[in-house]
Amino acid sequence: MERLPTLEDDGLTAPEVGEWGEEKYQLVRCYADIFSSAMTGKNWTSLVYLDLFAGSGRAKLADSRRIVPSTALLVLEVPKPFSTYVFSELDSKKTEALRRRVSSHANRDVHVVEGDTNEQVSKIVAFLPAGSLTFCFADPYRLENLRFETFREIAQHRRADFLVLIPSGMDANRNEANYVKPGNDVVAKFTGQHDWRDRVTKRGGMSFGDFVADEFGRSMATLDYLYNGLPSTKVIVNSKNVTLYRLAFFSRHPLGAKFWDDCRKYTNPQRPLF
Repeated sequence: MERLPTLEDDGLTAPEVGEWGEEKYQLVRCYADIFSSAMTGKNWTSLVYLDLFAGSGRAKLADSRRIVPSTALLVLEVPKPFSTYVFSELDSKKTEALRRRVSSHANRDVHVVEGDTNEQVSKIVAFLPAGSLTFCFADPYRLENLRFETFREIAQHRRADFLVLIPSGMDANRNEANYVKPGNDVVAKFTGQHDWRDRVTKRGGMSFGDFVADEFGRSMATLDYLYNGLPSTKVIVNSKNVTLYRLAFFSRHPLGAKFWDDCRKYTNPQRPLF
């Protein structure tokens, strides 16, 4: 897989992420590239890239200390640009850095929304033109950062494909004891399944994180998105081969799933991504 370019420090914030972050950014760029190339000129008024939890546009890889572009800046550079870009970010310092970094793309229609993505979803949807097709990437740190109702509102108003980071290992598995406590509604809000406790004790050998990921996928299926189970997701592991999270893709059209499968294949280290 081709490495991302190493950038000079521009003095603005660049949050530290594990080395595995590079693979995630590559996958998002891959799908955005295929999506925009294939859908440009088709029967859509416009193409939109929506980045929830967009960050600052750059990240510092923990081990190598390399500064690399993250999803927002990478997608701005795809050969067939999107008509509109919408970035949502809660942290004010990251938002300011992102605004300054995307300002160099004055020829792009870019909107940066500051605040809680779940609370700002109506504002976000308003930036998605009627008749447009959207590719949405959601990158929450924890289950509590993302509510399923946010996806429901986007999907009800606009046609969209979703790529979702489900923090199955780095959050769900680590905090299972807390999440299963009576009265804790984090899993219900994330998955959209308020009766999930009826099934969690019957999951057999499935880890709690994988159970949460599967519940989320089943909820997406109720919105008419194709979901072929956990094997259709991409597992991201750390250097010790411990699962960190799953990347789950959802589209209402089989062609989207084909594009995603193509990108998953290209993460084989023996094959270049581009």
